[in-house]
Amino acid sequence: MSFQIDRGLFKFDLTDHHAVLGISVEADMKEIRKRYLKIARCLHPDSCRDKSDEEKKRANEFLSKLVNPAYEALSNERSLKEQSITLKEMSRRLAKEYSSFKPESDFAKKLLGYGGSVTAYRKALQSLGEKQYESLDKVLDRVGIASELNLVYLLRQGAKGGTVGSSGRPIARSAAATGAAKPASATANNSSAPKAAEQTTEEVEEDVTHTYIRGYCDRAETLMGKGNFEGAIKELRDALKLDPKNGRTHSLMGANYLKLNQKTMAKVHFGKALESDPNNELAQKGKKRLDQLAAKSADGKSSSKAGGKSGFLGGLFGGKKK
Repeated sequence: MSFQIDRGLFKFDLTDHHAVLGISVEADMKEIRKRYLKIARCLHPDSCRDKSDEEKKRANEFLSKLVNPAYEALSNERSLKEQSITLKEMSRRLAKEYSSFKPESDFAKKLLGYGGSVTAYRKALQSLGEKQYESLDKVLDRVGIASELNLVYLLRQGAKGGTVGSSGRPIARSAAATGAAKPASATANNSSAPKAAEQTTEEVEEDVTHTYIRGYCDRAETLMGKGNFEGAIKELRDALKLDPKNGRTHSLMGANYLKLNQKTMAKVHFGKALESDPNNELAQKGKKRLDQLAAKSADGKSSSKAGGKSGFLGGLFGGKKK
């Protein structure tokens, strides 16, 4: 049987060994070996005792014909360097088609448009890797998804002029820089495994989207703790592009606007947060604080301290307690 994968870097007649292992194109030897051992244990016959004979056979084929060759190709410094050179040469060949590149999946589009950072890229791969070999029916689709993430990341790095990753190896400049080149159906040997592409893609896209949103919100909270509320709002705006109804994002938006004494905007976002999640604690506290300020204003009392660091959010995000 032959494995047919036609997404990401596989489109360019290249076997993406990094995608097979579900790792970053910058992964070092230690990370590569650790990931390989984890997959090997998952697919090993001793781990498949409760599976049918057919499933055991398929698991063994994935291990021997897909995973083992990938590990062998990346298991020493020389072969790792050769892989880097291959990606670099490909980037030069495809660089001219950068502007016409269009990712296939929504989560890859998000990485291209809103992420592209090392952190977002690694979190996306980590989220995908947790489930990559859980279901044999979805292995090939998830390898393809990982390869598309690799392609997008290399494309983004190439657009910035190329960098050097943590492993010390050069990142390809626009490696696989575009999906617009004519696909050369890259075979990696096995098409008999059933595909559930749409369902699988939706599942992984949801996980990846949540990963990105967590990243934006975490960075926003860090900025809030430093008093950089405008910077936090910028992070949260990007998060809302991914999910306009996300309760955590709206509650943090409301908190930032309240800190800036922009009570109308704060009220809007707290309201949206509660629409999404009526039990959102931060939004509930924010709404209560706004009600208190409105009552004081009605009594002729000043509400100028609404955005001060001693408000209800001071303790949550690093404000000084009095």
